[in-house]
Amino acid sequence: MKYLLFFSFLFVLASCGDKAATPAAYNLEAFDLTDIPGSDLKRAVFKNEKGKVMESGTIRNGKRHGTWVIYQQEREMPKSVASYVDGVLNGPYLEFTPYGYTELSCNYSNDLLDGHFVKFKNNRKLEEGYYLKGKLDGIYKKYYDGVEAVQQELTYKQDILDGENIYYNDKGEVTMRYTYKNGEKVGGGIVSASK
Repeated sequence: MKYLLFFSFLFVLASCGDKAATPAAYNLEAFDLTDIPGSDLKRAVFKNEKGKVMESGTIRNGKRHGTWVIYQQEREMPKSVASYVDGVLNGPYLEFTPYGYTELSCNYSNDLLDGHFVKFKNNRKLEEGYYLKGKLDGIYKKYYDGVEAVQQELTYKQDILDGENIYYNDKGEVTMRYTYKNGEKVGGGIVSASK
């Protein structure tokens, strides 16, 4: 059980911690820059060798500032939308499938995950939870693939299991219930099947 919780946690971190980027994402010299009249901002656009816009946004003092969009390779649709303040992720961050469905919705504060996040698959929730300054904090839920039924409900406090942790079967019945305090299991076990 300890390993299952550990791998679930690693999966959450991997799914939300990645920041989308094109090969030119941090080399602003590869972007076409245009002054935005009446402001200290420049419009930045990166095109591939065929002339297709792959990334666009605004910069201030040589740093990403405002909303940035990275586009899908094959389609004229966003792959990700991110919010920056002076080169640092701040605000909403979204990722999309090539068909326009949301895959990830989360928030950043000073380059750290902060606030509610939801990961989707085939337009259904796959995972959701809360981050506080880059650490899981609160209830994290993992859903059964293909249905929006909760599979796991884990409670974190600053990235450490702390509180009630519940596991469900695909009918929504509780199968296991554990209590953790500061990462240590202090009670609980398998719940007997209902009759």
